[in-house]
Amino acid sequence: MYLRLVKQWDTVEIATTTLKNAMKREEKRLYKKLAVKKPVLANRVEPFIEKAVIDIAISEPAWRQLRVSHALKKQGSRFHRAA
Repeated sequence: MYLRLVKQWDTVEIATTTLKNAMKREEKRLYKKLAVKKPVLANRVEPFIEKAVIDIAISEPAWRQLRVSHALKKQGSRFHRAA
């Protein structure tokens, strides 16, 4: 009888350990999902500026931020180069 109870206890212990591990994995997955930052729409630039920057970035991929800023300034766009 004692051996039978020990076997049952081992089975229960294995099952609870497996369940706890599965719950920890699911918890970590949910925390990662919640930790993903969503873009703040208030921090976006105007669509016409974004389109101008993308057009220059595609046409001149070797240009860096300062040169693109100067090119857009020549076209008449006024904004800070860090934007």
